[in-house]
Amino acid sequence: MERVDVYRGAAEVDADGNPVQGEMRHVASLMGFAEPVETSQSPGADSQGVARRYTLYFRGPEPTGILDTDCLVVRGKPLMVDGPPLEWWRHGHHIGDVVNAFVREG
Repeated sequence: MERVDVYRGAAEVDADGNPVQGEMRHVASLMGFAEPVETSQSPGADSQGVARRYTLYFRGPEPTGILDTDCLVVRGKPLMVDGPPLEWWRHGHHIGDVVNAFVREG
């Protein structure tokens, strides 16, 4: 199991009164399994970067509360959550969450 830190942008209001995302703040540390997903392309001079993808598995009696706008830090790399987390239920009991995340490098 690996430590996964969850960061979330604070809700703030700009000078015109519009809601904006503020500074990223640490909201949770969780233990989970991080499975690297193989990348289909390699970096090159004409590429727009390579997306390194991970599938993260969390087990617990309650949902993790991770949002699709959160930033996760796994193995020292900041990852963006890719879509809403999937909640894993069995017979009405929460088993865990599955989260897809990625970072674009290069």
